[in-house]
Amino acid sequence: MQHKWLLLKKSAIIISTTVFLVVFIAYMMGAFHTKVNPGTVSSAAFVPYTIEKKWAVEAQKKWITYEAIGTVTSQKQIIVSAQVRGIIAMMHVKEGDAIVKDQLLMTIQDDEFAVNLQQAIKGVEIAENSRQQALQLFNAAQANYTRTQYEFDAASAAVVQAEQQTKSALAAFEQAQSQYNRIQEFKRSNAATQQQLEEAQSKYLQAQAAVTQAQSAVKSAQAQLSGIQAVLQSAQAGVEQAKLGIEGAKARIEQAQSQVRQAEIGMSYTKIKAPDHAMVVEKKVEPGDLAWPGRPLLLIQQPQLLQIEARIPESLRQKIKLAQQLNVEVDAIQYQQTGIVSEIIPSADPMSRTFLIKVKIPFQNGLYTGMFGKVLLPLEEQESILIPKQALQRVGQFTAVYVDINHQWMRRFVMLGKTLGDQVEVLSGIGPGDHIAIFKEN
Repeated sequence: MQHKWLLLKKSAIIISTTVFLVVFIAYMMGAFHTKVNPGTVSSAAFVPYTIEKKWAVEAQKKWITYEAIGTVTSQKQIIVSAQVRGIIAMMHVKEGDAIVKDQLLMTIQDDEFAVNLQQAIKGVEIAENSRQQALQLFNAAQANYTRTQYEFDAASAAVVQAEQQTKSALAAFEQAQSQYNRIQEFKRSNAATQQQLEEAQSKYLQAQAAVTQAQSAVKSAQAQLSGIQAVLQSAQAGVEQAKLGIEGAKARIEQAQSQVRQAEIGMSYTKIKAPDHAMVVEKKVEPGDLAWPGRPLLLIQQPQLLQIEARIPESLRQKIKLAQQLNVEVDAIQYQQTGIVSEIIPSADPMSRTFLIKVKIPFQNGLYTGMFGKVLLPLEEQESILIPKQALQRVGQFTAVYVDINHQWMRRFVMLGKTLGDQVEVLSGIGPGDHIAIFKEN
């Protein structure tokens, strides 16, 4: 009997539990509630706020836009890099410092460059001494050439004079020879005396000797002229060689001066200066770090020349033009301005299939590089409902407005879209023709 009693008790419990579950599920499914047909339901509510005015809801035309996500950057951003190898000796600026053009930013140890500069200066001095020596040799060679030229001119004159004397002697000889021949003819015909013949013969022999002497003088003068001419050519060669020495010395001076300029440039590279008016954004090295050509040292930019870089899908590329005006938003500081498209990168990113655009934007306090922003690209125009923000009331996690229905304010929940200035877009909940309450600001 006890066993049967336990079985009946257990069956009763199971049946009770099953009935309870069936009733509970039916309740949750609304079996015991009156059903409401689909549609908008407004509820009369007490309005705990002061109503300023009534607003007539109207449909307005609005552009549908594509929000291109972007980042605020500087239009002019410069990476200051090292041009020589060396240890960073001193930093003269820090992040956030405003700098002016040619301001000293940092210093690299210049011991090695100072030694190179001193050696180059010494090379100039040596080359200048060589040039002075070459000038002295040139002056001596020029003086020797001038003196030899004078001697050559004198020897040339002596040759001319000897030749003239030879001509005179030949003329006298021809006359004496003619006279001597005539006297010999006269003597054979007893028309001249022996004394006359001897006198004519004597004059003939004297004229002959004078010709021989004059010809010998010409040869001597010519030999002396040839010797002086050889000396003159040697002196002229000396002058030319001295000129070459001067030119070589000048070339060595120019080379040494070029080395000085290179050393001075190397020294100047150890003084890192600002290329323009800007602001220091980031230091990439610290004193004691090793710098080498091409290593970034500082990042500077002009903070008031800003732009936003954003990417747009390749399907919208044809909707973007240079100098096009686009709305730009930075939600963090409620920034809403109009920017101008300044650059469109002509190649797409093969990974994202997007194009990079750069839009110049006006400066505003609180706007910094690296901030998140949006570029709004208009696509097409459509009707939308915009209402003032003063019409909105928060009800828990929902947003509601108060609608005038038969002169009675009824609370109605709405779904919101984008915020445009002091107005907000309503996606659902109210429509054109409704009248809503605008509340006074608290």
